[in-house]
Amino acid sequence: MAETDPRPVLLRAPNRRLGLRRVRRTLVVLACLVAPALVVMVPMWVNDARLNGMMERILDRPPLPDTMVSRVQGTVGLLEGNGNHCDYLVRISVYTSLSSAEIEAHYGSATRVHVEAPASEGSASEGSAGDVPAGEAKSMILEFLATDDAGWDLRCH
Repeated sequence: MAETDPRPVLLRAPNRRLGLRRVRRTLVVLACLVAPALVVMVPMWVNDARLNGMMERILDRPPLPDTMVSRVQGTVGLLEGNGNHCDYLVRISVYTSLSSAEIEAHYGSATRVHVEAPASEGSASEGSAGDVPAGEAKSMILEFLATDDAGWDLRCH
């Protein structure tokens, strides 16, 4: 016959098998909770990294003369069309004395330029002309749009 431990239950050494079972069960429960979140979030992180790379490539270009960057904004998602693709939009708000044609020539055909009211007229545009010469300073919004496959990113479906 097997000899039993005469000590009380609380003073006995823990059973290693029961401890390993508890650890395994805990890991399985955690994996069941974390896996769906990763399935959703990883594609979003990948597309956010693509957007950040696009923003860096645009901002790494030599700056325009007589131009002050006011704000940079990036967006990922389904912005145009009916689905199954992902749009990457970078918007740069600038104050400049350059014309739209000069800005389009600097950035090429990759940009759309929107001109707001001149900053010298006290328009509703945010910020001030700052270091830009006050003569013809105007607020402009430069838009850069790229499209790629949607993948598993839920924002793009």
